[in-house]
Amino acid sequence: MAETVAWGIIGTGSIARAFAGGVQGSATGRLVAVGSRTPEGADRFGDAWQIPHRHHRYEDLLADRDVEAVYVATPHPLHAEWAIKAAEAGKHVLCEKPMGLNHAEAMAIVEAAQRHDVFLMEAYMY
Repeated sequence: MAETVAWGIIGTGSIARAFAGGVQGSATGRLVAVGSRTPEGADRFGDAWQIPHRHHRYEDLLADRDVEAVYVATPHPLHAEWAIKAAEAGKHVLCEKPMGLNHAEAMAIVEAAQRHDVFLMEAYMY
């Protein structure tokens, strides 16, 4: 049996939905948690994708011991903040493009991933 990665998704917009669909069709990933800014958003997304852990604070998703990797699907200005916090929480990070709004933000994310020994990748379709 293939090893699977337990994913948490931060954000519940259209890109998060596309990612969730991809994970559900994957043999190596499984959705275990979603984080939204509201309980209603987390529950609505969790119901749609059968995700067991629903968090209405992103910090709570990062504290979830069942989450191994985080997909950051927040609005662009929040990517750096949440990618860095995910790395600091020991979670591997797949960050929606753009990883940062500028070179300094992108390098801060890279440095956080290196410091905490987690995998980091920008989700870019090409």
